[in-house]
Amino acid sequence: MGRKRRRRPATPETPRWYEPATVAVVSLGCAKNLTISEEIAARFGMSGYVLTPSTSGAELVVVNTCGFIEPARRETRERISELVKLKKKGLVGSIVVYGCMVQGFHEELRAEFPDVDLWVGSTSSDRLFSLVRKGTCGTWLDTEWRRPGGKVLPRLYQTPPSFAYLKVSEGCDNRCAYCSIPRLRGPLRSLPTSAVLKEAVEIAESGRREAVLVAQDLTAWGTDRGRRELPGLVEKMAAIEGLEWIRLLYMHPAGITDEIVEMFRSNPKVAPYADVPLQHLDDGVLRSMGRPYDYERVLALTAALREARPDMTIRTSIIVGYPTEGEAEFARLLDRLDELDLDRVGVFTYSRERETAAWKLGDPVPEEEKERRRRAVMELCEAKAEAHNAARVGEETTLIVDTLAEDEDGPYCICRSPREAPEVDGVVYLDGEGEPGGMVRAVITGSDVHDLYAERLPGAGGEARKD
Repeated sequence: MGRKRRRRPATPETPRWYEPATVAVVSLGCAKNLTISEEIAARFGMSGYVLTPSTSGAELVVVNTCGFIEPARRETRERISELVKLKKKGLVGSIVVYGCMVQGFHEELRAEFPDVDLWVGSTSSDRLFSLVRKGTCGTWLDTEWRRPGGKVLPRLYQTPPSFAYLKVSEGCDNRCAYCSIPRLRGPLRSLPTSAVLKEAVEIAESGRREAVLVAQDLTAWGTDRGRRELPGLVEKMAAIEGLEWIRLLYMHPAGITDEIVEMFRSNPKVAPYADVPLQHLDDGVLRSMGRPYDYERVLALTAALREARPDMTIRTSIIVGYPTEGEAEFARLLDRLDELDLDRVGVFTYSRERETAAWKLGDPVPEEEKERRRRAVMELCEAKAEAHNAARVGEETTLIVDTLAEDEDGPYCICRSPREAPEVDGVVYLDGEGEPGGMVRAVITGSDVHDLYAERLPGAGGEARKD
């Protein structure tokens, strides 16, 4: 009889991650990144790894990076630096860094952090797990941007049990002069309709009532297949049992068609919430930015959205300190923001990004001046947000419970109405017990600049529960 086959003992060079271990997944950046982190966590968890929320003590830490603008890159570097320090103290085993910052800045990152074990670019998310299991070290980058397949990857949701993000595409075909996303994430690749719908069903089956659609530009979904398909997708999603709210985040103003406006009007499951990043309101600055619309188009668009849904909340983002924004352009921005009277505005200072069309314009606006302009916009827009919230006192609405809390006055629920997006907007506080993911009818009784306060309507029940 032949000798019994034996497993070869691991050599000292075999990384600690080669066998199942404790794994922490750190997600940086936007909601789109979070969906990838949830897929990464699920893959490790389903393969015998023990997931831990703490990086200290983890045998493997996977960092999903964001390299969009300098503040995001700074946060990524700070987080990697913290992990390297823990590794040198023996409190972290191996470090894997993944994502768009690796895709665009791998050479300088490797030079800055030689103690990181594995670097994986954003083109290779589907290979990250196998690279870890093989004990691969160094840098793994693809130059091919692969189209997403029809297979839905399992996700370990890291959001409250009330909602989940649903990413419908990768990459972007827009060519905004200031933006590095096409370089870091590649061209637009829309997920197949069947895959999006299957994932929406899984969100509903998990007990979550709200699906938050995310992409670099939702309005472009399907254009890489020949036509804009968002309204048709949302109509199919609205038929999914258990899914009560469909929220749309990031719609390029130039892509909002009459069909999309009609979708808001006619589909009660679509939240009355339009996230429309205008970026600026001076026509000359918009042209320099490569944004294919002008202020007249913005006026018409906001009017159409408000006519379609009188309770519509419009959120936007603004960039101040762009190279062609002088004092006159900035004053015009303030005047037009005042006229538009938007519900919520996020403000960012311009970040000069290499390999973008705007790079050649330099960065002539001093950082102190950018910050002054940012504060001026925030002062104007926060006053308007406070007024909009105050006008909602007395409004009857449906709330969804995100989380529970308790203070000296007793338990309370942290909720949102259809007019608040998770994580980026304020919340609605509701006294009493509840269940995360539950829904309740309530009346708004108070407000401040960011948040609202509510009481249950008679007959709504003493608790906000799912059933």
